Amino acid sequence: MNRGHHRNPLKRLWDEVRPTLSGMDLASFVIPISACVVLLLSRYHGGRGAFRRVIGDRLMEWPLAEIHPHLYWFGASFLLYGLIPLIIVLLLPREKLSEYGLGLGDWRFGLYLAAIFFVVMVPAVVVVSRLSDFATTYPLARGALNSWTHFGVYQGGYALYFVGWEFLFRGFLLFGMYKRIGNHAIWVQLIPFVIMHAGKPELEAYGSIIAGIALAMLAIRTRSFWYGALLHAAVATTMDVVASWNRVG
Repeated sequence: MNRGHHRNPLKRLWDEVRPTLSGMDLASFVIPISACVVLLLSRYHGGRGAFRRVIGDRLMEWPLAEIHPHLYWFGASFLLYGLIPLIIVLLLPREKLSEYGLGLGDWRFGLYLAAIFFVVMVPAVVVVSRLSDFATTYPLARGALNSWTHFGVYQGGYALYFVGWEFLFRGFLLFGMYKRIGNHAIWVQLIPFVIMHAGKPELEAYGSIIAGIALAMLAIRTRSFWYGALLHAAVATTMDVVASWNRVG
């Protein structure tokens, strides 16, 4: 009788899987899994709904109360998407922060290409901002239209949000996997990036496919995520300004 058939089925499964896993280092597991975790934490605890659930109306007498939920969302996103992945990199053995796009890299080319992308995108932003889907969506906080002070503080928080956002996708995920699977890392960061645009205006959601590829290529070429963060924030702010210029105040 073949005694192999009487082995623990979990042991047999492990024997089958082990050769596949044996070539992977710790970071190959930690980076994608922790990216999934921080995205889920943001979904359940880092958004406007979480702010209202925890804080409620207790800060309604404070200045700028109308945009507090969004400021909470932006701050929580900076923590979850930016600072926590940064700490994870520091804790991972044999991983260097300099390999995750935190430096300025090729700053001349980065600024030059980001400026070209921005100039090309501005006409499209102006056109789509007139469409009803975009005009009723941006700015995301209606309270930002109360005054230019509200609008300015909101945009500052929004920029902070994009720093965290870009580090997660074009720093942590992209560069973390790039050293292991090369240019295929572009697709690793692209899929969750596009999924996170679900619920946005449909045209923007489809456009995020092109944007995710372009921003990843920009990061790889310059060895820095900062130029993508600058470009992303600039385009988002331009959209808000064009879509709401006559409504502020």
